[in-house]
Order: sequence, then C-alpha cells, then structure tokens
Amino acid sequence: MQTLWQDLRFAMRILAKAPGFTAVAVISLALGIGANTAIFSLINATLFRPLPRVKEPERLVWFRAPASYPDYENFQDQNDVFSGICALSGTHEISLSQGGQPELVKGEFVSANYFSVLDIDITTGRAFLPEEDRLASAQPVVVLSHGLWQRRFGGDPNLIGGNVSLNGLNFTVIGVAPQGFTGAEAGLPRDLWAPMAIYPRLHPPLAGEDGAAPDQLRNRWMYWLNLIARLKPGVTRAHAQAAMSTIVARLSKEGAYQTIDERLRAVELLAVRGGLDPRDREGALPISALLQAIVSLVLFTACANIAGLLLARSSLRRREIGIRQALGASRARIIRLLLTESLLLSLLGALSGLLVAVWAKDALIGLSSATPIAALDLSLDYRVLAFTFSASLLAGLVFGLAPALQRSKPDLIPALKNEAAGKGYRRSRLRNAFVVSQTALSVVLLVGSGLFIRSLQNARTINPGFKVEGALLATVDPGLLRYSKEQGRDFFRQAVERIESLPGVERASLTRFVPLGLSFAQQDVFAEKQNSSPSKVTAGFNTVGPQYFQTMGIPVRRGREFTSQDSAGAQPVVMINETLARRLWPGEDPIGKRLRVGGDSGPEAEVIGVARDGKYATLGENARPYIYQPLLQNYASKMTLVVRTTGNPETLSAAVREQIQSLDQNLPVSQITTLSEQVAFALFPARLGAALLGAFGLLALGLAATGIYGVIAYSVSQRTQEFGIRMALGAAGDDIRRLVLREGLKVVLIGVATGLALSLAAARLIAGFLYGVGANDPLTFVGVPTLLTVVALLACYLPARRATRVDPMEALRCE
Repeated sequence: MQTLWQDLRFAMRILAKAPGFTAVAVISLALGIGANTAIFSLINATLFRPLPRVKEPERLVWFRAPASYPDYENFQDQNDVFSGICALSGTHEISLSQGGQPELVKGEFVSANYFSVLDIDITTGRAFLPEEDRLASAQPVVVLSHGLWQRRFGGDPNLIGGNVSLNGLNFTVIGVAPQGFTGAEAGLPRDLWAPMAIYPRLHPPLAGEDGAAPDQLRNRWMYWLNLIARLKPGVTRAHAQAAMSTIVARLSKEGAYQTIDERLRAVELLAVRGGLDPRDREGALPISALLQAIVSLVLFTACANIAGLLLARSSLRRREIGIRQALGASRARIIRLLLTESLLLSLLGALSGLLVAVWAKDALIGLSSATPIAALDLSLDYRVLAFTFSASLLAGLVFGLAPALQRSKPDLIPALKNEAAGKGYRRSRLRNAFVVSQTALSVVLLVGSGLFIRSLQNARTINPGFKVEGALLATVDPGLLRYSKEQGRDFFRQAVERIESLPGVERASLTRFVPLGLSFAQQDVFAEKQNSSPSKVTAGFNTVGPQYFQTMGIPVRRGREFTSQDSAGAQPVVMINETLARRLWPGEDPIGKRLRVGGDSGPEAEVIGVARDGKYATLGENARPYIYQPLLQNYASKMTLVVRTTGNPETLSAAVREQIQSLDQNLPVSQITTLSEQVAFALFPARLGAALLGAFGLLALGLAATGIYGVIAYSVSQRTQEFGIRMALGAAGDDIRRLVLREGLKVVLIGVATGLALSLAAARLIAGFLYGVGANDPLTFVGVPTLLTVVALLACYLPARRATRVDPMEALRCE
C-alpha cells in the first residue's frame, strides 16, 4: 500500500505538470464514459432495476401469456408452489371527476391479494380485503398512488375513508400506495387500483349485434389478465414451471382447454426484473444491445485517442524510465507505475463522466418526454456506479497497457544520455494501429449518424396521404360514463355540431384511430369472386364519422364518402384504399362490389368509395391495404375528434374542450394536440437516432482529429533532425509538408477503408429504423469518408506546417 500511495502521488504530479494533456484526456474519457453510463442507466431501469418498494423481488415470476379469470382462479386454488398468485388487468383509462376538472387517470383492476403477493406495505390506509373482490359482493373501493394523492388531493390524510368519483360512480378511498410504487411496470405508471370484481360495474361491456354483452370475468376463453406469482421459500422457477404444467394438463383432461400446447406456453414463468413487462423486455434487448454497442464505440475511440497521446508523450520520459531501470527497477515495476497513471487518469474521467451522464440522462428524458422512458427511474444506483467504475478501469487498462509495455523498454544508453529519439526514429506500428482503430470507429459512428440524419430528412418530406397542418385532435370516451350505443352516437353528433359552430372551425369529424398514432388494428377482409373461392386479405381498418375524408384532406379517388344516411339501419357500407382495391379486384371497378369484414360468414357490406393510399402505422411503411367503416354502423365508444381550422388550431383547444364538456361536465377530454404534433411524434425513432448517433458521431470525429493530430505531432517532433538534414540538402518546405501529409494520410485512409467495411455490415442492424434511405446509401458512404479525410488532412497539416519552419542549423545540432 505504501508503494501504491507513492505511485499515486507521483502520478498526480506527472499529470499536474501536463495540464493540457490531462485536460484533453479527462474530457475525452468523461464524454466516452458519460455516454456509456447514461445509456446503461436506461438499460438498468428497463432490464435490471427491481420494482421499488417490493420485498424479495427475486421470488416473483410473471406468467408469459395472458390468462382468463377462470384460469386465475384455478391456478390460485390448485397450486402448491406459490404463496400467492395475483391478477392484473393492465392499464385502463378512468375518469376522475372529484374536486374539480374531470381528469383522465391510469387505473388497474387487480385481485384482492395484489399488494400482499408483491409484498407492498400500505402505510397510509390499508389494502383490499378478500370479500371486497368477490363477484357476489364486490365493493367500490380504491387504492390511490402516492403521486395522484399528492397531485390531485394535496396529500390530504382525511381523504382515507372518503369518496372519489370514478367513471361517475362513488368509490371509497381505503389506502394510498407507498411513494415510488406505481405498479408492476415502472415504465407504465398507474394512478390507482380497484378490485377485479368491480370491473364490470366500472367498465360495462357494450352489447354485441345479438344484444348480449360479454362477461369477461366468467368467460374462460377471454385471455385478458396478466398473472404475477410469488414463489414459496425454497421453490425454484423450474420446479414451479413443472407444477403449473401438471395443473394445465389436468385441466385439459377435464375439458377446460381445446388445445393444451397454447396454455402450456401461457404458464411459462418469467423473472420479474426491470421496469417493463418481461414480454416487452425481450423486445427491448436488441435495441438495448445496439445502443450500448454504439456508445462503446465512442469509449473505444477515446481510449485509442489517449493511447496515441500517451505514446506521443513517451519521448519526454525516456530519460526518467532509463534512470529507473539503471537504478534497478524491473520492467514489471515500471509497467505498474505507468498503469497507475493511466488508471488515475481513467478514474478522473469516470468522476467527470458521472456529471456528463446526469446531464445526458436529463437530455434523454426531455427528448423522450412522451414515451415510457420518461416514467423510468434513471437515477445512478449501485449498478450504474459499478458499471461506471468497471468501464473506467477497463478503459484505463485498454489505453494504458500497450503504451506502458512500449515505454518500459527504452534503449538504456541513449535514454541516459538524453539523446534525441530522432536518431533512431522508426515508424511505430502500434501508433499507426491506434490511428487506424480510432479512424475506423469514427467512420462507423459517422456513417450511422449520416444514415439517421438522411432518414430524418426523407421522413419529413414523405407525403402521409392527408393534410397535416391546421387540424386539432381531441380524444373522448363516453363509454367511461356507461353511455349506451345510442347515447354515444347522439353525444358524438352533438359534439361535432357544436364544434363546427365555433368561429375558425372549417369542419369536424371523428376517427377511432388517428393515422401515425400509437394504435393500429387489422381485420380479415373476404371478397366474393365469380367462379372461384372468396379472396382473403388482411387489412388495416378504422372506424370514422361522416365527412372524415374532407376533414383529414384525404382525396376520394372513386365513389363517395360516408354521410349521416349511412346509419345503423341502412345497408352496411365500407370504403377501401387503392391498395386493397387492387388486391381484391385488379383491373375492375370496386364501386358496388361486396365484401365481409372480420369473417367469411358475417353480413356483406357494399364498397361505396376508394380513398387515396396513405401512411397508417409508420411513415416508412410500404403501401398496405386499408378499410374504413362508418361510425354510425360500427359504434366505438372511444373516438378522436378531428377539427379542421382556418387558423392556428392550438388557439381553439380551450373552446373545443368547453364544447365537449358542456354536453357532460364529468367526461374528461384527453390528448388535445395538433395533427402536426402527432406526425412529429411518429418521427421520434428517427429523431432519437439522429440525435444520439449525430452527437456520438461528432464526438468521435473530434476525438479522431485530436488523436491524429497528437500522433503526427509526435512523429514530427521525433524527426526534427531528419527534417533539418533534408532541408540542408536542398529540400523545400513544400517537400517536407508533402512528406508529412502523405505518411499521415496513408494511415488515415487505411482506417477509413476499414471503417467502411465495418459500416457496411453494421448498417444492416439499423436498416429497419430508416425511412426512404437504404443501408448502403451512396451519399452517406461517400460523404463520411470525404469529411473524415478533410478533417484528418487538417489535423496532419498543422504539424506538417510546423515541420517546414525548422531552422536547419538548429535541427542539425538537435539532440
């Protein structure tokens, strides 16, 4: 320890004597380690961080597939491997109208043992009682999240035992969840929890065409619940898996299931880790690995940069190392001393990198404010700190080991005489390898950023098939307050009429799914064919109101659009897009043709119009078949009002909300936004990729330029005497300049070629995120090498210019 302390003190003195080098190295490492820490904090929150306030989370398991309520009851009653199984309905929108403006909150229906299975202590109030969750005696009670309790009710302790209005029904508040707990999916926070048995009263299902409403709590074939279980002490996940498979096999023999394979997969048990549903976590793994690989390239570039700078400084310490060896220091002792300096440098970079990570984390949340990322806990816990410390140690070894090995074996006699290295100057393959490495990595990052930037540019010019500017969106769901179909249709009719009467409103309509929104649905479409079997096509579908196409600015190519005459008692009608028309009736006029939606035995609907193709799910999608049904014939309770305005649509937000709530003051209006903002959100993946890779690419470019400059400057300083001799023998300044530039660019071009080869392979990984640009985009693959070569040329030119200013007489006397 005494020797280590001596080495640390000496390393601090050495770094303090070279403030310029130390600053460049620490800043390079801070940026590289900070970027890695910020991305790892996101991965940690998504994949590794346990649920807050949950005790022994390692004993929790998540059933892979959804289950029905009878499944839940059977699994709960017949297992002997779990201390409890709880059922979760997922997120539901609920109208909270207590104490002011009605608000749309995120609620979840859970079994009574939900908090006990998760082992959550309800410190304010209590959790649910078993009798409150029985179908015959369900009680309207609710547990609020701590956030909702503070935000809406100011943390009023008297609220416990009081009432709140949910979807127009009075519920008794029995407890408040502890601070920090927002549900089993931290990325999708809940505001409140209610007993599962109360679900039919709070969300009564609409009756079908036969007049009967589905019973979601008694129907074994409605798989809509997520299940989480707590393993008994000493029971492994594999043991529990085998026990659940036995239960499913027994239920199958009793006729509970038609196919056992499907339900065996349903009871596959997954570990509960991170802030996402384990099924979503599996999909996040490839993206997480890609992001971490990208920022790792930045760190490796920084390491190659610093290694080159360390080699550039090696000539300044040749005599010191020689004296140490002459006094008896072993090579291992010298390597340890030099590695101590490198590790100290990396730790300084790590401390600075934590500050960069905090800033980058906040920037990432700001960029992703409308996504689940904003709800995740990205704080720097022990996993993140351990990662940062490990990354700094690894970086210190990576950039310090090779220079230490080379610097620990100088020529002893020339080093003791302090003779100039120029007498024995040799081209260093190690230095060149560092230049090639950082140049190649910079090319990979710059190509990736170039592809995303080009993709973002293309996405902004893509025609989505509708008029983006001048439209306001407002989502409303009268079904929350248990409106019948007739009441709902009348509500929407009045809402459209009132909004169209507002000054500045051109027209208004309704849609179930907003194009380029977060929701997209598909249906099977069957078309009758003469002398052949029906054609089946899977198409996207939407339910829209009268004059929807005029309001959205979607041209109708043939026929007409829906009107108020297409009512529930009229002939069923549909509209289709151009792609579906070509698929079903190529070369024929589709107007007047008939098809069935959802099944080949349902009622036939007549095609009355063909709309122009558009973008429905993503801007980068290819043309896909799409079908529209009229709201008056295919009622949906949750709809979005599309308001076409003559001016700035944002100025009408308050007036639109007021007109809707004048019809029902307890009905909340959610997601009032403009259609332009909706389309901008669809560009989020492209914007995020362009922002991240653009920042990392520019960072890598700067690091590469610094590294190239350092190595070439070192080379020039080592060859002072050689240049003096050349100039004394008649070489001109241009000859010396060309010599330095030629040798520097030779190494850089090798790195560029290597980077292009790696980029061609890496570009395939991001091809699915690109809009209108191929993974082998010629402009990017030509522009990036050109940019990097120009930057490298400038980095080489500055030392080359200095070499031409060498005084031949001074150079000849140089030692």
